[in-house]
Amino acid sequence: LEFRRVLFRSTQGYAERFVSACLAYDEHRADEILTEAIQVYSVEHTCLEVIEPALRRIGELWWRNELPVAAEHLASSVVRDRIAVLSRSFARAHAERLAVLACAPSEMHEIGPAMLGLFLRRRGWRVLSLGQDTPIRDIERVADALHPMAVVVSATQIPAARHAADL
Repeated sequence: LEFRRVLFRSTQGYAERFVSACLAYDEHRADEILTEAIQVYSVEHTCLEVIEPALRRIGELWWRNELPVAAEHLASSVVRDRIAVLSRSFARAHAERLAVLACAPSEMHEIGPAMLGLFLRRRGWRVLSLGQDTPIRDIERVADALHPMAVVVSATQIPAARHAADL
């Protein structure tokens, strides 16, 4: 039990330091913090216990108008870049299992699906990411053409979720 508390405090410390670096517009330091966390924890653990809480905190500060949009964009950029680099290192062009990931129409939050794509690639899947604000008809076209084992449509807000329900 004590080990779990220390582990939690440690990941929380990385998340807090990442938030602080982004608030100071220190892209280099924010990236270094992610590098350190990945050296200590698995990629999945870093994503779920460091990056996700840090981005949630940044979103809360932005929502309360306590953080400039630029700091939120910086944090998202650093995370997107890191996930992209890691994803490329695990990409499989000819894997048997294919997943298609997309954000629902009007959904602009793509980091969650990007993390899922990274997790799947690390497990041998081929992943096709269609990105933000993908029309439902386009998702259907891709699914019809490629016959993936999984189609994941991400929606973080109710209007986007309603669009995803049309699939």
